[in-house]
Amino acid sequence: MTVNGSGSAPEETPRQIAERELLAAREDVQQMAENMRARLKQDEQGEQDQQDEQTGE
Repeated sequence: MTVNGSGSAPEETPRQIAERELLAAREDVQQMAENMRARLKQDEQGEQDQQDEQTGE
């Protein structure tokens, strides 16, 4: 990638813009999925703790 005399990046083509936006969206979705998995794991652990307390009494 070359830089023109004004120091700014060259114009992106519509395809480059779409690819960059798609990559950013994919990263966002992966982050949301990781957060959901972590929350689900915490919820399952919390339910198991409650069940253990109920059966222990």
